[in-house]
Amino acid sequence: MAKTAAHLDFKSAFKMKPDPKEALVFKITALKGVSASDAVRTMRRITLAEQLVTTMSVGGRIKILAEGDSWINILWPESSALGYEMTFVNALAKDTAKYDTLNIGFPGDTFAEITKNPPQYKQPISGGQRQFFIFSGGGNDFLGGGSLAKYVKRFSQGGGSSDPRDYIKENEFKVILNGLKAGYRQMVKNVNVWSSGYTHVLLQGYDYAHPRNNGPWLGKPFKALGYAWDSDIAKEIVKYSVDRFYELLAGVADSSAKVNLVDARNCCQGNWHDELHPNEKASKKIAKKFDAAIDQILAVS
Repeated sequence: MAKTAAHLDFKSAFKMKPDPKEALVFKITALKGVSASDAVRTMRRITLAEQLVTTMSVGGRIKILAEGDSWINILWPESSALGYEMTFVNALAKDTAKYDTLNIGFPGDTFAEITKNPPQYKQPISGGQRQFFIFSGGGNDFLGGGSLAKYVKRFSQGGGSSDPRDYIKENEFKVILNGLKAGYRQMVKNVNVWSSGYTHVLLQGYDYAHPRNNGPWLGKPFKALGYAWDSDIAKEIVKYSVDRFYELLAGVADSSAKVNLVDARNCCQGNWHDELHPNEKASKKIAKKFDAAIDQILAVS
């Protein structure tokens, strides 16, 4: 007897694979034999169940809204059946005595989709409903996938230098970063207006990812540009790119007293689930940093 949408779980309804063209983005498609309507209903049930678990009616808790890419939401715990591990927001939300967490992120969303007008965070952030807004996005624009070739030179053009800057197409990289800066500044403006200045924004800029052999987001793109996937210079290029992104986010944070940047760099050392995602141990470490940042903000508010 065929399963109905009410009985389908994530593993029996969907396949979820990295999108090689978009870093941190997954292609989530219904399995053969699962109708489009059943797939929609199953996904809706899965996402709503996750939100309801962490937004149970308990007074006095800190209200968080989380939005963004697969660093925010990887459809865990349902996706654990396919081998995926919790995000730092999942780890933070597990403290249901302290936090009321509404996670509207989605692992299939790009930065452009997350920040499109009107963004889906408008309604839940409006009227001061959430004290904190955790946001993650932009990795698909620079951290591997098809974006890598837009601003990284071919290995042969670097002249054998050990300086990652010699392998960067600076003008092209600036165009990418300027686009992200504009998106982040607009997001901060939106949150400030829609929450009437109530909501604090918490940002992070990922960690120093390492390419893997035949990895879809870094290993293969670097190889296509003539780099050895395990070369020091490939790792240094990623490190340099992440640091530049943190510089951008620091500027965004400096522009508003309501914005704080949480530094997740070096949290994932030896604890990567794949090329770009933390494993559970690293996610818990990042969650502790966010927890500490929230406590610090509340202490001086």
